[in-house]
Amino acid sequence: MSALTTGEIAERYLGSLVHGAGPAPEIFAQQVRLWWNVRPDGQSIDGDQFAAALAAGHPPQDMPDYRLEVESCRTMPTGFIVGLAVKGTPAGFTEQAAHVCQIVTVEAGLIVGWEEYLDTAQHEPFH
Repeated sequence: MSALTTGEIAERYLGSLVHGAGPAPEIFAQQVRLWWNVRPDGQSIDGDQFAAALAAGHPPQDMPDYRLEVESCRTMPTGFIVGLAVKGTPAGFTEQAAHVCQIVTVEAGLIVGWEEYLDTAQHEPFH
């Protein structure tokens, strides 16, 4: 099988993360570097573990309408950038939305790096 294009990797990534397609370990390197603006120390994780974690998600308790919506996905020579809206209705509140930017680095046809930028105040209802 030939290597996937960055666009195909992005499609599989979003299929797993947002569209319920299940884990896609074939698009991840053996180790993936993770980084968050709220946790700048980052970490490395086994690619198979990261694939499973992305597919499983982490919906908050008591928020049955929790969902991720893709606002944008753009490929670039070194990977792709995803804009997401995290949405849901916490008990006793109206629907909330928080915006996330993910920068995914691809090398040799595999995801090797993942960065997430978020506004902690927007995300408070989801944690």
